[in-house]
Amino acid sequence: MSRPEKESEAEDDILDAMPVLLAAAGFLLVGLDGSVNIAFPALSAAFGVGPTTIRWVIICYVGTYALTAFAAGRLAWPDPALIRAGSPA
Repeated sequence: MSRPEKESEAEDDILDAMPVLLAAAGFLLVGLDGSVNIAFPALSAAFGVGPTTIRWVIICYVGTYALTAFAAGRLAWPDPALIRAGSPA
């Protein structure tokens, strides 16, 4: 399926900047990895549950993070041939 014609130069600039924006968003999410683990004891105490139950917070976070990473990768490299080639350049 081919892309529709671009209506403006601004739309073209946004599409060109998309990989950089997605990479920046991924870089900013790295801080969340540590904060979830640091908040683990506080979450457990606040909800009054044990480590076995609160562990599901980490499992859900990791699952959501993985699914988001797959979606972002697909947006950054929409052509599968680029992924098979190993480099977008």
